[in-house]
Amino acid sequence: MQQKSPLKRVQALIQEHKKEIISIYLFSILGGIVNLSLPLGVQTIIGLVMGATMVTSIYVLIFLVVLGVFLMGLFQINQMKIIESIQQKIFAHYAYEFAEKIPQLDLKHMDKYHIPEKVNRFFDSLNIQKGFAKLLLDIPVASVQIVFGIILLSLYHPLFIILGVILLLLLGLILYYTSQKGIETSIEESNYKYGVAGFFGEIGRTIKTFKFSQGSDLNFIRTDENVSGYLGARTKHFQVLLFQYKSLLFFKVALTTLMLTLGSYLLINQQLNVGEFVAAEIVIMLVIGAVEKLITSLDSAYDVITGLEKLASVTDNPLESGGDLDLNTRVGLEIEMKNFSFEFESGKPVLNSINLHINSGEKIQITGPAGSGKSILMRVLTGNYIDFKGTLLINKVPIKNYTLQSLRKHTGILLQNQEIFGGTVWENISLGNKEISPSLILATANELGFADFLNHFPHGFDTEIEPLGKKTPQTIVRKILLLRALCGEKRLLLLENPWNGLEPAIANQIQTYLKNQTATVIIATNEDALFGKKIEINNGKV
Repeated sequence: MQQKSPLKRVQALIQEHKKEIISIYLFSILGGIVNLSLPLGVQTIIGLVMGATMVTSIYVLIFLVVLGVFLMGLFQINQMKIIESIQQKIFAHYAYEFAEKIPQLDLKHMDKYHIPEKVNRFFDSLNIQKGFAKLLLDIPVASVQIVFGIILLSLYHPLFIILGVILLLLLGLILYYTSQKGIETSIEESNYKYGVAGFFGEIGRTIKTFKFSQGSDLNFIRTDENVSGYLGARTKHFQVLLFQYKSLLFFKVALTTLMLTLGSYLLINQQLNVGEFVAAEIVIMLVIGAVEKLITSLDSAYDVITGLEKLASVTDNPLESGGDLDLNTRVGLEIEMKNFSFEFESGKPVLNSINLHINSGEKIQITGPAGSGKSILMRVLTGNYIDFKGTLLINKVPIKNYTLQSLRKHTGILLQNQEIFGGTVWENISLGNKEISPSLILATANELGFADFLNHFPHGFDTEIEPLGKKTPQTIVRKILLLRALCGEKRLLLLENPWNGLEPAIANQIQTYLKNQTATVIIATNEDALFGKKIEINNGKV
């Protein structure tokens, strides 16, 4: 997948909300016209007063000026409504995108990352919401005021537009030559910031380890490393901001000086009357205020760009890919591997030249020393890793041809490091599959010899379990995970140490249950008890 540049991501975000942004600019243009017409009204009022014109005319003009102020407020309210809609859409978009893509992440690619730290980057959507809203409100208004202001000033004298264009070119050059460095340092700063947060997450995850560390100061050492990196990166980013602010401050001072000087010169030489001079100075101050808005928007712009980069580290990651063929079967799956090899790093195969045939409904026990490749073989059969060499057939069809959804629908999986999550007992077993009813779960649990597991939960299947199964005995957790793998119409069961930690009587009953299944059953265990056909893996070879 081609990597997008930070600015391309911003362009994509703008394109996604193009209609709303156009509406914001239309309201900004209308507001700019009204706002810049106010000085003309002031100019006319001054002219009427100095010319001792009828009071009625003055009152009419005052009413029109006040009406203009009211209309400006209405335009801003409509802009706020549109921006609120965009903010909600941004949050919902990334919430659903994370929910969709996180379970589909390519595990081979993600094995080198701590996924919870990646997931925490969702909170950058909040930075995007706030920053993007500020940009949408400030930049259009400021841009319109600057352009219309210079056009209006040119009506008083052509020198205004010449001077304005020169200064705007200088402003553009400043932003152009400093923005790339600002983006780079902002992203670097954010990386270190997440490094700090990620390490705190590790401390929280392994809190007992650090609690019982006997006075070790590793937590401070690692924190110091990350914080030092962050402070260094933040300082570099601040230096860029400081240079931009100084440059723009000089620009603002120069604009104020030159415009006021020019206006005063024209007044003294009677090329402007008092009313025109006052109106021109009001316009000049509006333009200066608009430039100031652009200055203060810079940090928000960097926040948006950096936030998009952080979110992209999840949303742009490679996803699992499958085929278009649905796996439909009522019997156990037939598995065949021919010259099969798999590696994480080039030239370092984890599984090497495996030739294996497992018949439909066959019961297989895979054994081998730690690190031999048992777990990897089980994960390959789940469809997690499809970047392999050789052939892997399911029911005589390459595994890559099946949709992952249909393959996993028919596969019961219990692998090491699987966990329960914060949710009800039923949700943890069924994963939301309404076909897996409480009665089916209880029937399966009864066949496995632990129907009484539900007695542990005061509200039955509706009991809320704490994240990671805190306060839930490990034997109960094990039974929940086992039921998750076995409930439903499974045609392939991939189980690592399925009865590990359970009572001998229950372990025997689980073995009996599995032997009686029509599904193909593959168990990875080094226990002495033989379960079906024994296959030994050693150094990635059968």
